[in-house]
Amino acid sequence: MIRTKKSVFLLLLLYLGMHNLQAQQRVVSGKVTDSDGQDLPGANVLIKNTNKGTITDHEGVYEIMVSGPSDTLNFSFIGFRE
Repeated sequence: MIRTKKSVFLLLLLYLGMHNLQAQQRVVSGKVTDSDGQDLPGANVLIKNTNKGTITDHEGVYEIMVSGPSDTLNFSFIGFRE
């Protein structure tokens, strides 16, 4: 009986610990435009000091999972001028 209570308690602690780790991550989304307000498809969005990133879709929209409020996003774009 005591062994079962101990196992249930340990599983509960493990679950709560995993829940806290997941709660810190969040999805950040937005839209990248140029100075004229035109969409920038294919712009790079990277989390600073990591190799995690994404690119914007055909409307300049992106979505990326960050691990916390201290993450900094870097944006870059190489394109052609008409």
